[in-house]
Amino acid sequence: MPLSSSTVAYSSKDRSPDRNPLPAMSPSPSILKRRRPLLFLALAAAGVFAYFSFHPLGSRYTNVAATLPNVRKDAVIVFESAIHDEVNGALGNSLVLAGFDPLFICSFRYDFEMILGNLTYPLVPRIQSPYRMPKEVSVESRIDRGEVDVLVLTTCSQALPKLLSHLEPTNTKVVCVVHHSGQPAYRDLKPLIVGLAKQRRIGLLVLGEHVRQRLHSERLQWAEREAEDAWLDMPIEVLVPTFDYPAKPTTPSPAIFPSRVVIQGNIEPGRRKYDAVLRHLTEAMTANPSNWGWKYDSALEKFVQDSSGSPFTLHLLGRRNEQHPVEIKKEIEDVVHIHPDLSYPQFYEFLNGVDLIVPAFGQNGPYEDTASSSIAAAVIVRVPALVTERHLNSYTYLAPPAIVTHSVVESEIAAIERLRTSGDQWQLRRASAKDWRRYQGRLDSENVETWGRVLRTIT
Repeated sequence: MPLSSSTVAYSSKDRSPDRNPLPAMSPSPSILKRRRPLLFLALAAAGVFAYFSFHPLGSRYTNVAATLPNVRKDAVIVFESAIHDEVNGALGNSLVLAGFDPLFICSFRYDFEMILGNLTYPLVPRIQSPYRMPKEVSVESRIDRGEVDVLVLTTCSQALPKLLSHLEPTNTKVVCVVHHSGQPAYRDLKPLIVGLAKQRRIGLLVLGEHVRQRLHSERLQWAEREAEDAWLDMPIEVLVPTFDYPAKPTTPSPAIFPSRVVIQGNIEPGRRKYDAVLRHLTEAMTANPSNWGWKYDSALEKFVQDSSGSPFTLHLLGRRNEQHPVEIKKEIEDVVHIHPDLSYPQFYEFLNGVDLIVPAFGQNGPYEDTASSSIAAAVIVRVPALVTERHLNSYTYLAPPAIVTHSVVESEIAAIERLRTSGDQWQLRRASAKDWRRYQGRLDSENVETWGRVLRTIT
């Protein structure tokens, strides 16, 4: 199993030069022989120090598990049923960094268990499918026997109804991941958690500050309307839904930035601004095809690559809706490519090789009451996202090197053309692995501290 990509490797450039003068005489072979055991011990000690300082399981992060006497490190279960796989990755990564050895009772899709194995190394992830398992090892039976100190529900509104009758007579603490605020939270979530909230046994995790603020406002209304202070005591915290998993070494920047751009998400009108983006792209290429590395062939009635190098290509990653397909006109059929139904290893590897990810939200929801997987995916694979002030206000964890900014009044295609024709291409080069490690390490540390605050409040 490969090492987790958050493990830091140092090259000779990272070492400080030896400033001590060379001795006038080389030591004799007998002296060298006597020094070898000491040298070996020194190197071994340095290796151990480096491992525990920089390895994900080392002392770089707070060992939250060690601070919670009522929570056994291996009595934490993450439960999910065939949805939100990448959120399970963020949960698993952060729980391991916080000192826990969680059991995943999850039905992973698209080979996500391969991703999880890299995140928890050197721990081998404990994974059970929630389907067709013997009753004695089901999550319900484990709860009934008192084997679960903390139950993490990746999709709370779906999982909690099945488990609530088992949880009520126990002392198991519950951490619910909430994906929507607004009406879904009031309609689906509130009736399920009221009993656990009054017992101070539940905490909520959301995946963006904008969701937390709205859900916090809603729980203030619940508390006021019901004169119930349990809602005020229930922790609501943000877990950044990311982890450090570059699928391959960081890809160098192209001669012209950006050349390979991705829009990720279900490929259907309305989910993303597909129609507007494709229309703007066709108009921009018609007006100035050389800015895009293409020329129009009248005989073929479409754009073909010119010889300038770094031609622009747009890639749509996600599940196609065959009943409501996104229409790609003939003129740009060689410019725009669709990649449906990739496995997670294929998905992350492909994303890692592009220059820019464009969220292209088609609705207000990802800005207001839910969190987009496109933003998290960009951070996971170390590729910047093209964002405006609206994105930054909602996804407050976004910062350099994970962003390329443009004005809200400028379309995505206009921003990309401006970048491609910029005279300062050297300033647009991809950030170094060191910069990304530092940024992702900060997010990991924030997630570990989030677990500490939530679990200390409810245990």
